[in-house]
Amino acid sequence: MIKTSAIGTLGKNAEIKNIGGKPYASFSIAINEKRKEETKTTWVNCMKMDESGRLTPYLLKGTKVYVSGKPTISAYVSQKTNTPIPDMTIWVNELEFFGNAKEEVAKQQSTGINNFPSQQDDDLPF
Repeated sequence: MIKTSAIGTLGKNAEIKNIGGKPYASFSIAINEKRKEETKTTWVNCMKMDESGRLTPYLLKGTKVYVSGKPTISAYVSQKTNTPIPDMTIWVNELEFFGNAKEEVAKQQSTGINNFPSQQDDDLPF
């Protein structure tokens, strides 16, 4: 079995698609790679079974996720340039949310909670 994993940001809200009579959450993630002074973005399609329908409402544009699963690769011909374009889909087995950075900052500011431990001078070992 071939397995791949990726971390990326959803480009739009997920949609439910019926494949073989089963509901799947369909979404695309953008994976950004920085090379010197240039950033290259690769888009990867993702399909995750969502029989209960509870997953899709959380897969929103801008949410950062980790996905892992079986990749399938195909190609289509661009109508503009008449050249083949590769297309990759990950059939997701594992999904982890990293959250939306804007929501996390807003939540921390509203609750006064941060992820950094507070340290007072009395706690220092020297």
